[in-house]
Amino acid sequence: MKMKSVDVKKSNKAMNTKKSYKATNVKQNYKAMNVMKNHKNSGKENYNAKKKNCNNGLKNRKVLFATIICCVIVFSVIVICLLQAKPADSDIVALIENEPVTVKEFRHYILEERGAVIEYFRNKYGVQDDPDFWSSSYNGENPSEVVKRNAINEIKRTKVQLLMAQKEGIIENISYESLLREMEKENKKRKEAIEKKQIIFGLKEYDPRTYLFYKMAELSKELKSRLLAKLNVSDEQIRDYYEQVKDIYYTQGKRVKTKIIKLSYADEDGKVRAEMKDDLRDKCDEIKKRINDGESFEKIIEELNISDDDSERIFDNKTASVDARLNPVLREIVMGMDAGEISDVIEEGNAFYIVKCLESIVLSYKPFDEVKENLRARYIDDKYSEYIDKLVEEANVLIYDNVYKKVRTDR
Repeated sequence: MKMKSVDVKKSNKAMNTKKSYKATNVKQNYKAMNVMKNHKNSGKENYNAKKKNCNNGLKNRKVLFATIICCVIVFSVIVICLLQAKPADSDIVALIENEPVTVKEFRHYILEERGAVIEYFRNKYGVQDDPDFWSSSYNGENPSEVVKRNAINEIKRTKVQLLMAQKEGIIENISYESLLREMEKENKKRKEAIEKKQIIFGLKEYDPRTYLFYKMAELSKELKSRLLAKLNVSDEQIRDYYEQVKDIYYTQGKRVKTKIIKLSYADEDGKVRAEMKDDLRDKCDEIKKRINDGESFEKIIEELNISDDDSERIFDNKTASVDARLNPVLREIVMGMDAGEISDVIEEGNAFYIVKCLESIVLSYKPFDEVKENLRARYIDDKYSEYIDKLVEEANVLIYDNVYKKVRTDR
């Protein structure tokens, strides 16, 4: 029985050892499974973290790209706004002999030149001052550039005279702004004089255009007087000058015989047919070209069925009154023509004219002694103009393109 008891104990011990080993294996396996599970979870977490980091990177790159695009757009808008920004009146558009020309002054002269430029393009190209006029190009000519160039040329002429007057001590401050301040003082003085019932000469009130004209006339008169004193002009010089200009200024009578091509855009009742104007202008330009190419003036008159009574016309002292009333522009041009000369196309009184001078006879001249003092004044005027032309040609001009290009000419 003891032996059996020993065997049972051994058996129980073996069973317990087996169970303990099995439990240990289970624990180890469970631990291993937990390690594997943790490793798996850790890998998944790392993957998710990497995926998250990748997504964040893409998101950051998208944000950066969007930010760059926005910056480029904002910068472009700023640049465009700066380029299109209206310049201030006080901005400097040019320097003429180191004298500044402000935008306000530049605009003043642009307005002065606008009418002549519009007329030039209308006569040359048959175009009107429509919304696209100033930005368009006609045979390579742009109205905006032409009016700006003409304005600068006129400013040059004004500035060189103002500089002369300053050098002579006639005027102290020659800036455009100082001239406007003078205008305000003059207007105030005139207003006070009117309120006191005092007599004033000239306008009751000046605007910049009329005041500048008045001021420049006053200054040029004084400059001419000083030039006359310096030149010491002799009677012999004046007599030589008389021979040069008597045909222009001192004829007592002149007779000019002409043949005229006239094309009217008014009907028989005198009603203007505006729709005909452009076609007739083109027709006159073509006629002028044919004449320039050597075709007979008389042959074209015959082709147009214009009678001798309608085509032949004399201009002289007897016709002066009627001519001045009906065709002042035509008369002025004709009276300056020589025999054989053919005019350009002339527009006046709802019609176009081309004139051929057949004969030009001076009947007599005003005597030298009678016009001597007038001659002296004209002589000084010519010499003064020659001198100013020389100064204008030699004047140093610096244009600030960044301001110059921004100045509008269409308003």
